[in-house]
Amino acid sequence: MSYEINLYPPQCFSGIGKKETNEDYIIPSDNSAVCDRNAFFCCDGVGGSPFGEIASKIVCESMEEFFQTNPNIIHNESVMNVAVRYAREKLRDYENNHPETRGMKTTMTAVCFHQDGATLAWMGDSRIYQVRDGKILYQTWDHSYVNTLVEQGLLSLDKRRTHPKRNSITRTLSTAKSDRIPEVKMIKDIKVNDYFLLCTDGLLEQERDKHIECWLSESEKLEQIKGIILNHCRDKTQDNFSMILVKIKSINRRFSS
Repeated sequence: MSYEINLYPPQCFSGIGKKETNEDYIIPSDNSAVCDRNAFFCCDGVGGSPFGEIASKIVCESMEEFFQTNPNIIHNESVMNVAVRYAREKLRDYENNHPETRGMKTTMTAVCFHQDGATLAWMGDSRIYQVRDGKILYQTWDHSYVNTLVEQGLLSLDKRRTHPKRNSITRTLSTAKSDRIPEVKMIKDIKVNDYFLLCTDGLLEQERDKHIECWLSESEKLEQIKGIILNHCRDKTQDNFSMILVKIKSINRRFSS
């Protein structure tokens, strides 16, 4: 059995916060959010490294180019790895032509819908949520130093937000770490009105799981939910903050003969 998944027009924004530059990059952007696409990308140039805003833009645009060139494939783990290698080569080409950008890196999140469901891929601490009926069904696990401590039993979940190394990321997309591959999750349990949220860590300065569950359980239109989240972050968030919000409109199940 395969699926034809139809989406409402996604809602997107990218805010600068209280930083001097916006190192986040999203596709689609706010003024190009159309409903006939099936792939979404959200990246955050890593602070403390040079030219993060260039790295995030290159990776988003390269991933978009890859999936536009290969639109009718099931985006499994192997395909996601190929897409990330393609983006890494684009980073390498840029660095070779602009040596001053060497060392740039970015987080990466991608959600792609296809006939087998949805494939999620991520590197770093930008995050993806699947929400149904006001409950988080799935959320990605950040590639971070504090999460490594949690996995080892050395730190409790509730102390992650205040740990002095909470912003230390353990997996990013760059040319210096060519052996790093994305973590990939394939989801087949998708229902009408499910939400998929991609966001950078700046959005999570103000949002908590309880906020996400509350806002995405409301009956408001997507545009209104976008406004609620944007107002919650505007003038309060220190970091850049970005999101793409996708909602499932309909699902047609096709049985193979």
